[in-house]
Amino acid sequence: MALLAVRSGAPVDQVAGIAAPLGGRLARVQDGLHVFAFPGAARPAARAALQAARRLVAALGQTTSAAVHVAELQVREGAAGMVFAGPALSRPTSFWPPGAPRPVAITPEAAALLPGAAAPLDAGGEAESDGGASGAAPPESPAAELPLRGRDELVAEIAAHARAAWRDRAPLLLTLLGEVGHGKTRLCDAVAAALSAEPGARTIAVAARPPDVAEPAGLVRALLRAALALDDGARADAIRAACVARLGPALGPASWPAVAFALDALPDTEPAVAAALAAPGALRQTLTRAAGEALRRASEERPLALVVDDAQWGDQAGLDAIEIATLSGARAPLAILVAAHPALAAMRPLHGERAARSVQRTLPPLDPTAARAALLDRLRPVEFVPEPVVAGLLEAAQGVPLFLVELAAALRRAGALRKVRGGPGWYLAGDEIARGEAAPVMERLARRALAGLPPPLAELAEVCAVAGDELEVDELGRLLDEAARERAVGACGGLDPGVGLSRLVRRGLLRVADGGDGRRLAFAHPLLREAIEAEAPPPLRRRLHGIALRRLLAAPAERGARLARIARHAAAAGAHAEAAAACFELAEEARRRHLYVDAERHYSAALEALSALEALSATEALSATEASAPPPGGAASRVAVLAGRGKVRYRIQRFDDAAADLRAARALAEAEGDLSAVADLLLEEATVLDWSDDYAGSQALVDRAAPLVARIGDAAQRARCDVAVGRGHFRRQELEQAIARLAPAARDAGALGDHEGCVIALLLLAPALVYAGRLDEAEARFHEVVARCERVGDRLHLGIALMNRLTLRLMREDPEGAQGDLRAAVALARELGNAYLERGPAHNLAELLYWSGELAEALPLAVRAFELQRRFFQATPVPDYALLVARIHAARGELAEAVRHLDWALGQCDLGAAPPVTRVLFRLCALLAQGGGGKGGGGEAGGRDDEAWEALIAEARSASLLSELIEILCFAAADALKRGRLEEARRWLGEAAQTSFGQRFWRGRLAHLAARLERLERLDDDPA
Repeated sequence: MALLAVRSGAPVDQVAGIAAPLGGRLARVQDGLHVFAFPGAARPAARAALQAARRLVAALGQTTSAAVHVAELQVREGAAGMVFAGPALSRPTSFWPPGAPRPVAITPEAAALLPGAAAPLDAGGEAESDGGASGAAPPESPAAELPLRGRDELVAEIAAHARAAWRDRAPLLLTLLGEVGHGKTRLCDAVAAALSAEPGARTIAVAARPPDVAEPAGLVRALLRAALALDDGARADAIRAACVARLGPALGPASWPAVAFALDALPDTEPAVAAALAAPGALRQTLTRAAGEALRRASEERPLALVVDDAQWGDQAGLDAIEIATLSGARAPLAILVAAHPALAAMRPLHGERAARSVQRTLPPLDPTAARAALLDRLRPVEFVPEPVVAGLLEAAQGVPLFLVELAAALRRAGALRKVRGGPGWYLAGDEIARGEAAPVMERLARRALAGLPPPLAELAEVCAVAGDELEVDELGRLLDEAARERAVGACGGLDPGVGLSRLVRRGLLRVADGGDGRRLAFAHPLLREAIEAEAPPPLRRRLHGIALRRLLAAPAERGARLARIARHAAAAGAHAEAAAACFELAEEARRRHLYVDAERHYSAALEALSALEALSATEALSATEASAPPPGGAASRVAVLAGRGKVRYRIQRFDDAAADLRAARALAEAEGDLSAVADLLLEEATVLDWSDDYAGSQALVDRAAPLVARIGDAAQRARCDVAVGRGHFRRQELEQAIARLAPAARDAGALGDHEGCVIALLLLAPALVYAGRLDEAEARFHEVVARCERVGDRLHLGIALMNRLTLRLMREDPEGAQGDLRAAVALARELGNAYLERGPAHNLAELLYWSGELAEALPLAVRAFELQRRFFQATPVPDYALLVARIHAARGELAEAVRHLDWALGQCDLGAAPPVTRVLFRLCALLAQGGGGKGGGGEAGGRDDEAWEALIAEARSASLLSELIEILCFAAADALKRGRLEEARRWLGEAAQTSFGQRFWRGRLAHLAARLERLERLDDDPA
């Protein structure tokens, strides 16, 4: 054990106050000497003793001397702490060699563990190198001053893409995916610096933060503040002025209450905020639009680059805003770089698809040449590093920049960078490099970092790691005080937190968070914190998490990051009930704010905690949670958690998973006899199945819910049930029954303040009125639902309303209005990133354009709708989307592509169960795939062609398929024109022109065919 003997006239408490923070325990006071023992591994303990000696001499003056020794001692735990015994303690004067000239003497036993211990003292009484051969370790260059190795081409490419986006006013979304430690942050800094240097350009850099330290909707809040030029703590009037000035006269006044609420300037009781919160998704959609539009408009003032780091932690509204700002069709000099972990691609499979320009790049590890250069940069001023040492370090780092940085830092901390005796040069002592360890690099770095610290600092680092990614110095001090009172910590119990933390900052383990004043610190990297926490003994970890949990539970109630910390500490302390309750409350708050992705994550964490709780025996459960305060917000039940997760999952298009959660919750509710919950869950699952096009399954659940709802007698639940019953009638085309249910259901839901129930009823009622021929009533209901959705910012249901209004536009033969509604619906769907909402209007718009002969615009829309169907709705494949693509290709003469899509429909769909219209269109495609009706030409072959067309036309007539009849007649006429059979072409075009429905939609295509016929007839009349 390392020992320190001190000769000084200073009081013992003053001497101990300097030695204790470095791990010194007072072991003996004898003959005017104070002897301190330093428990722990011999080498770091000896270094700690030497540091304490130097500090004591510097602090107490020239009359003080100290000696460092290493000897065997016996240690036992006494009532007042550690008790030391051994021969060395009986003769501390022997620690000083006769005539020792230095104020700090080192015995040969200690010198063996302290190479180069003759380093001079710095101004603070401490040698900066705890093992350097001669003098302090060389200063390390700041990262920003070192070259960015191996990334020049990528930085240049990103900058070129940004300049092109600015030049062409075509917004760019460039996504950079890279694993942890691959250097995304450094590359973002380099890109931001390069783009900031562009004349007249502006660069905004933001970073999302990990969930347990982030504010709710942190990314969208940061985007709003930056794009609207708002200070932290801006008041409501300033936010309103900024929104009106920067978002325009329509969006500004409509969105400012939501923005003010998100920025904590308005309460949720404000009427405009309450209305948005009452409409599921409306708040998030409004914030998304506001942030996206603010970014786009900011770029109009001068070219704008937005750099977003750690986007995998970004909230849904913030990430959606980025995509809205870069939407295809927008004209703005805007370039956005999003850097993220590859998990972003799994979380958002459609990320980037909506952008005017979308580029994705992967950030790989450094190649060997760049990795070598980066390592040597970090080892400056050492010029010549032995090749075996370089090879070993490169092998350990595997080209990962973070590991290169941390390995080099570990060598510095270990004293491996040493000054050449008698000269200005530096060399690397290769014997300081750990060899043969199989643990991952970050674990090795954590172990080396802890081993190089005095025991009090090592234990403090472990306490900090348990406390979390970001630390308030004062709060950590209170945590240490309580841990010391409970004897959970030993060496660091008497350490001043400010002093200890500053030393951890100097050692490179901690950094000042967000450029603050030093009162809030963060670990150098989250992985380092995790690795250091893992090194702490499990009993210590559990006790510290428990202490932190009790402190949080006893603090005044607040939401957000505090709840996230409660959840983390509770799970690690084995307090699973508290963890479940905190996660559930986080989930419910996220759902209330329409942050559905965050809500799903918190619900899943709550379920994990509940499973862990259920796995414990009653005794273990009591032990895990004893002496803690009640769970925040009360206990969480599995029924409520499963129900909540199911309700948010279908809003992020996870329909199958949502249905599974709701079924599981319902089974538990049935076992508990909770009829109200059972009815609620039946209705929710019925909605999920309806969204999944399983209308029969949805109706079966509604039939089960209806008698329960009638028995319970709750007005709100009854209105929801009426909407579901009416929806079933609508799906079965029972129009009068649907209208009779949906009209009062819409009124009741509206009167009860149930926005979602009211708009769903109206969305079904309006087209039912159309099909019943009550067009004026339908128009009024469409107007009502559009106004309701626009008033509260409900963009999802607004898109559905515009899509459904196609039924009215068709009946009134209003092609301009129909196309306008569908284009707006497609734009809304792309804003929201909603595959379900985009699929329908994209398909319908493509079909309208196809009818009118605008094939070039129709084809990409039809292909998009087909791809959405194939990628997201394959569980219920329908042929309509593939058949439309096939029909458009056939009309363009691209028969091979038409056949390919026709074959897909044949292979994937049950055409036998398809309605008559689908079967007719399938036969049309099959006929077209053959080149028309056959080989073409006149005579007998031409007659067979005519017969094939006549048969198909007769089938369409008998099925009363008006639009499809016109389509078939157009194809038949085009085929007849191709074969030179002008009489048949004239007859079929004449019948198409006489069809009672759809003339205005088909006007362009019919006019084109009529012009072709007229040209051919003129040629036929003029044989010359």
